[in-house]
Order: sequence, then C-alpha cells, then structure tokens
Amino acid sequence: EAYEVQKELLFLAKKGKEPVNSKDLSPAILYEMANTFLRQEDYRNAVAKFKEAIKLDPSFLPAYMALGEAYLKQDKTDEAQKAWEKGHENTGSPLFLKRFEEFFYKEEMPDRLIERYRRAILQNPSRPELSLLLAEAYLRLEMPDEALAEIKSVEEECGQYPASYFLLARIYEKKKVLDAALEAYKPAFELQQSLFKPFICKNCGATLE
Repeated sequence: EAYEVQKELLFLAKKGKEPVNSKDLSPAILYEMANTFLRQEDYRNAVAKFKEAIKLDPSFLPAYMALGEAYLKQDKTDEAQKAWEKGHENTGSPLFLKRFEEFFYKEEMPDRLIERYRRAILQNPSRPELSLLLAEAYLRLEMPDEALAEIKSVEEECGQYPASYFLLARIYEKKKVLDAALEAYKPAFELQQSLFKPFICKNCGATLE
C-alpha cells in the first residue's frame, strides 16, 4: 500500500500537481523518477535522484549502474567509473565488473579491462568465479592461452560449476584442440543435468520430470 501511495505521489509530481519530498520516497521510486529525468535528457536531476536513492539504500545496485550511464551520456567517463566502483564496493556484484569490461572493450583499452579484473580477484581471493569472468574476457580478447591459464588456476575451486567446463570447452575450441573440448563438455552437461531435479508432489508422490 505504501508503495502505491508513493507511485501516486510520483505521478502527481510528474504532472506538476504536487511537490514531492524525496525523504518520503523509497529508493525504487527515486530510481523511477531519475530514469524519467534521464529519458528527458535532464541529466542534472537524473544524477541527483540516483544519488538520493543510493543515499537511502547504499546496496541499491540499479541506481549505481544507472548513475554511471547518466554520467556517460554527458561524456563524464571518470565520474561514470567512480559510480560503478562505488557500486561494486558496496554490493560486491560482478555485474559492475562486466560493465567495466564492456566499457573498456568499447574504448579499446584491453590492459585496463584486464587490470580491473585482476584487482577484483586480488581483493576477493575467496571468489574463484571472478577468475572465470577474467578467463571469459581473455577469450573475448582473442587470448586463449591466457584464458586457459586463468581457468586452470581455479580449476579445483570451480569444479562444481557447469559454466567452468563450458568455458574450458570454448577455450579448447578456440585453440582447435577438439578432443580436449569434447572432454570438457562431458562434465559440463552432467553437472547441468544434476541441477534440474524432478518435482515430487508432497500430496500424491507423483513425479514431474
């Protein structure tokens, strides 16, 4: 109910019929307001509302991501990167690393791309999945040897992830080592199938595959 009231306040604010105090709004509503400003190319107000949403909820991932995009639209690339850095710092989400990857790839800055992943891996040694992301980035950069070395460095820790074997298979395909690629696909499919357990009705015991 409170969310619906806030949506009504937002609607009235857009129509210019009712002033809205941001303190009365949730981060999600502020985010919606910011996106409205962004679509209208009102970047000053968009940035302000994204920041207000973040202030209310420092773990609100979409606001950090969109704040960076708002800065990019103004060609403020340093500010965009700062927004994503802060988002990664406060949420730990690898989505920010993927956004950095897209940014540096588009800007043709492969060294910066790799360095950003390397820094994240050093800061989070207990998260081997970050090495998988770096291996995937190496593959995207046409660096299969580096990709293979990276994935091998966390092979034991990531052995339970189907994605690690699929990625390994793609690396071997890129290196044209097809026998090794086929061998990597086998555990990938086996692990993937093990994730899909049949549904068993608690009332009648019937199984749905």
